[in-house]
Amino acid sequence: MTRTWPDRRTLTPMWIIAAVLLVASVAAFAWRGSLYDAVALDRSTLSESTAQVASQIASKLPFFLYLCLLALAGISLMNRWVTWQYALAALVAPGCAWVFNRILKMLVVEARPCSVRVIEPVTACPVGNDWSWPSGHSAMAAGTAVACVLLLPNIWPLAVIGAALAAYARVAVGVHYVHDVLSGLGISIVTTVLFFYLGNAILYALFPPGDGRHVSVN
Repeated sequence: MTRTWPDRRTLTPMWIIAAVLLVASVAAFAWRGSLYDAVALDRSTLSESTAQVASQIASKLPFFLYLCLLALAGISLMNRWVTWQYALAALVAPGCAWVFNRILKMLVVEARPCSVRVIEPVTACPVGNDWSWPSGHSAMAAGTAVACVLLLPNIWPLAVIGAALAAYARVAVGVHYVHDVLSGLGISIVTTVLFFYLGNAILYALFPPGDGRHVSVN
């Protein structure tokens, strides 16, 4: 049976996880300095190879996850697990969530921890208008993880691990506070689901399935 909408049982854990992450981010803000010092790695204590690996993971993992999403969307379409409208909405939603995250970042204007803390960051500290809250890489990783689960719910353990590792890496290399990545994850889960529903509804309104075989799974 080809799905046109996600199972509600898939969405409920997402809302719970997002709520927990957002509450945790508020608590983490109060101890942002001490948490950052506890998690961030000091480049002066690492070998060059270790620093390079950590830097690559922190910068490239969300994009690798999105490549996995592209592959999963293709597999889902080939096996007719979802309609093309559903798959396209799942592919676009993480990007829309990232744009929303970017707007928040420009409005809040929080300085990067690597610009005010004494720990030497593993990767170069972003400069200019690339602010800290919320974490864009974490948002992209969470949005991609959500889209993967919307396409194939059983993949959720790998999706959670991927998003969590991407978020942790951003703090570990020194460019984000813990509350930055928790907020990025939580906000992106919510916005990705909302943008997916909006995109899916628009696509079905513009290109309704005509053969009657596509039904909702709820």
